[in-house]
Amino acid sequence: STDKQTYTDLHTLRCIPTKPRQDVARHTGVETYKQSIAMDCAMRETESWSEYWQKSHVGRSITKIDFNQDQRIDFIITPLDDPLALLTNQTDASGNWLQLELIGTASERDAVGAKVVLTVGSKQWCEWVTAGDGYLSSDQKLLDFGLGPTSLLDQVEIHWPSGTTQRFDAVETNQRLLVIEGQASPIIRQAVAP
Repeated sequence: STDKQTYTDLHTLRCIPTKPRQDVARHTGVETYKQSIAMDCAMRETESWSEYWQKSHVGRSITKIDFNQDQRIDFIITPLDDPLALLTNQTDASGNWLQLELIGTASERDAVGAKVVLTVGSKQWCEWVTAGDGYLSSDQKLLDFGLGPTSLLDQVEIHWPSGTTQRFDAVETNQRLLVIEGQASPIIRQAVAP
């Protein structure tokens, strides 16, 4: 969640072509097409997200990534007729959090299809590792949980696509963990004081 207050955020990108792309329609050779793609991959910086939204864009894909590892999910947007945009999340995040990276060994390496359940008392958070997140794009394989005031999880349970289940008890929040299928304990990739 953007503010780490337990609710999962919804993000979407709407793609409605409003005019034909003349530059692509003109290109007939492979080399010319490659050049067109290379020119479209420039990046435009803005001072704020709101500046980006002042103009209409024809969306192509949106990708979630924590590119600067500040525990706030950022977006890369690839419009049809504009340079790609990296929108850096600058939301004040006041809640606790947990981020998990999973690597399969008996399951496929990206752990696509793995289900993670976090438990505190009778409350649970659940996420799945997915693939095919957008047109010619894929989200960072990072599960991000906003946990609000929760500072200690009773249990983290991972249901791997191979059919095995791993459980870790008494897991502290405010850290990014790497979990490798079959290993006895997760590896701390990043820990941040609350």
